[in-house]
Amino acid sequence: MQQKLCARSDTIYINPSGGSMSQEFKPIDAKHCYTCIQWDGQRTWYAEKKVVKVDEKKEGLCRVFHKNVKGDSVCDHFYPIK
Repeated sequence: MQQKLCARSDTIYINPSGGSMSQEFKPIDAKHCYTCIQWDGQRTWYAEKKVVKVDEKKEGLCRVFHKNVKGDSVCDHFYPIK
């Protein structure tokens, strides 16, 4: 069971094991994997606000390198969300 705590701009989920997962709003002009169309990690894109809601420490599949990478990673093969 997870408890949901709400803050101003993000949501924090607390695991019973004590760890936490948080999702924050990040600008889409940041050149990180979480704003690249080739990254298949969990995120929500708000086009009208030009932000992505993401836990940047979680891993997702990079379709360029065919491996899991964290959302806050950076590389030279960046294809931005538009």
